[in-house]
Amino acid sequence: MASCSKDQGNYDYTEVNKLVVVDTAGEPINRQEFEVAEGEDLSIEVQAKGTLPDFDPAKVKYVWAVDKDTLGVGSKVTLKASQFKPGSNNVKLYATDPTTNLEYLNVFSVFVSKTVSKGFFVLTKDTDLNSILYIKSSRKPNSNWFRLTSLGKENPYPLGKNPVAIDLKSRYRVYDGFTVVTKDGANPIMTVDLPSMEPYAIVKGIGTSVSGGDLHPTFFRMGYSALNGTGFILDNGRVRRVSEGYLWPEAIRGVAKYDFGKNGICYDDFNVSGYAGRFLMGYDKISKRILFFESARQRFNFDQISENLSTEPLGDLEVVGAGPDAFGTTGGLLYGLILRKGDLVYNFSTFGNFNASRKFEFTKVKENARANIPGIEKAVSFNYDKWARMYYYAIGRTLYRFPFFSVSPLPFFTLPEDGTGNIVAWSFDRDESGGHKHVGIATFNPSAKEEKKGSFYHYSVKSDGSGNPLTLISKSLYQIDEAVSIALGVE
Repeated sequence: MASCSKDQGNYDYTEVNKLVVVDTAGEPINRQEFEVAEGEDLSIEVQAKGTLPDFDPAKVKYVWAVDKDTLGVGSKVTLKASQFKPGSNNVKLYATDPTTNLEYLNVFSVFVSKTVSKGFFVLTKDTDLNSILYIKSSRKPNSNWFRLTSLGKENPYPLGKNPVAIDLKSRYRVYDGFTVVTKDGANPIMTVDLPSMEPYAIVKGIGTSVSGGDLHPTFFRMGYSALNGTGFILDNGRVRRVSEGYLWPEAIRGVAKYDFGKNGICYDDFNVSGYAGRFLMGYDKISKRILFFESARQRFNFDQISENLSTEPLGDLEVVGAGPDAFGTTGGLLYGLILRKGDLVYNFSTFGNFNASRKFEFTKVKENARANIPGIEKAVSFNYDKWARMYYYAIGRTLYRFPFFSVSPLPFFTLPEDGTGNIVAWSFDRDESGGHKHVGIATFNPSAKEEKKGSFYHYSVKSDGSGNPLTLISKSLYQIDEAVSIALGVE
């Protein structure tokens, strides 16, 4: 619309009502997210707010629809999960203002799942070492835990024994599946579609080990922003890659004898940046060295030891944990291995960056520091925050941390004492967009009188105002078994 400047001031304006639709908490319904499991109902009530004093919200007409189907009319509806397809659904709420006859469109999403779209995934074990998976929504804090011992429609895929790890497939805060790994069982590696809970990529255990026997993986970690479940496992101490459920042959092909033990490797896994698969290092229990490998011709395949970058024999040590893909202060990426002999802890690292020829070049693995850390053999869930360049682990009910080049730990956070036992597993959130925002902590009290002796705590990574670096969001006391591995997809 336009007019001449000389006409300024002679318009006859009439104020028009502006309508906003909000929920019972007063929050706009537009762009909200709801979650409903199969068999559940979702009740939503809205009200309209107008800008004119004579506006009557009771006269507003509402129509709820998905695609071209009307789900209901009126300010309150009860939506059934069966009215939607599995996964995310956009629901349109049309609100007609009687004073203007204008129709306002509000769109919100309803996620329908057999489990959750975002939340907590806790892989546990019972007293017989059977794997049990617990899943709980972070969108519905008061919801119950899903308890699973088998996967798939009619449960044809039982979880094995001796659980190893669970990790989420994710990118841009969308979690469409997960990979669960157990040491023993018919299907030790399963990649699962989250909305349907159907395994769509399965690695059989019988006859698939590098030794020719059955597969018994002891380690798994999925890559950064992994869309397809890509990661490495350790199979009898030897390295193999998993991608979309396919178990590749040995990644290290130029060394006849090596043994990286249960968890003794570190590798690059920045999949979205194109760094993944360029190198791998690990503590070899045979040669007593940290061996370094680069992918000379094809990523994720390593033909020979890079002797100039490996260490000399270090003696008989154990791996505590690894630190992958930390940004260096001057660019490039840092990678570390933490080893120990008794209470004596060793910090080793390498640094990778592009040289003048644009080749990603690594420095020789070197020792940064060593120091005694009493009780380090009791450490559980050794994790690494690549954004802060800090190593973390738990002993008792306390989380400790130390910087990338150090072995001088300090207490970070202690769970308030409530009788639920010591920490047995914990993890940062899977969202890796620049810094962790959530922590999940699992405890276990074998002497508890309750049927379930495990508990779970969800914390936000922010000060609680009383000196603690974490703020409690929710807790589930005595509702799970003994946790082994945790994955968080919260944001």
